[in-house]
Amino acid sequence: MKYYIQKKETETPKMQFFYKGKKYKSVSACCAEYGVNASSVRNRAKTTECSIEESLEHFIKKARMETQPSVFIFRDKTYSSLDECCLEYGVNADSVSSRKYRLNCTMEESLEHFIENKDMIAERIQKFTFKGIEYRSLRACCQKYGIDDICVRQRARDKNCSLEESFTHFMTRKRKKMLSNPEFEYHGTVYPSLKVCCEELGINKSSVINRLYMLRKKTQPEANNDKILISVKEACELTGLSEKTMRSLMNENCFMVRIGRRTLIDKKKFQNWIDWQS
Repeated sequence: MKYYIQKKETETPKMQFFYKGKKYKSVSACCAEYGVNASSVRNRAKTTECSIEESLEHFIKKARMETQPSVFIFRDKTYSSLDECCLEYGVNADSVSSRKYRLNCTMEESLEHFIENKDMIAERIQKFTFKGIEYRSLRACCQKYGIDDICVRQRARDKNCSLEESFTHFMTRKRKKMLSNPEFEYHGTVYPSLKVCCEELGINKSSVINRLYMLRKKTQPEANNDKILISVKEACELTGLSEKTMRSLMNENCFMVRIGRRTLIDKKKFQNWIDWQS
């Protein structure tokens, strides 16, 4: 009994703890009220060299974040999620997230970008029809015919015309450029252009163009012919053009394919070139 009394007298009483103006019997009592582990609070205070109050505040905020549902705040309005916010603005949430991580910007900056360019983005994914064929977008059609879709859109805005009218303008310009291709060679004779060649030979240029159009059927792949490349010789036989002229056309119109030392022609692109002549 004497030993117990002596130990009781020498035992250090637990220190009171104040947090946000409220008095607690101890740090442990305060932590218990907020549902925080007291040992974790003390360890963090020791390792980070901060006060017990600062460490406690850290764990309280962490606990709240884990228990409360995530929210998204945009333009001073709170949404339950990014998806809800994007739905209100008519923007694809996956695209917003993808741009955020790709450019290392904030989610808000990425969302602002899509809202500001909403009309332009919608225009890009709109289906486009040319010569009765529907393409998934203007860009897809432009890629087929080797035309820059940005130039088509810019001209449509500058001239206040439709995308179809702007695209037709570039198709016509490209066709004229091809038809006026310099150094047109026929049977060993080089002419300044196809037009000059036809005039000197007394041939109707339109008839030549129509002939090229008819050759399109010969170059279209049949059910039993899945060749995607043809030789320069085959292309010359189909068109009646010299090898020199054909190689010049290949370089200028990007339907040349090199495989090792061989020079071949992309059959699909060659078909498109014949279409343009018509």
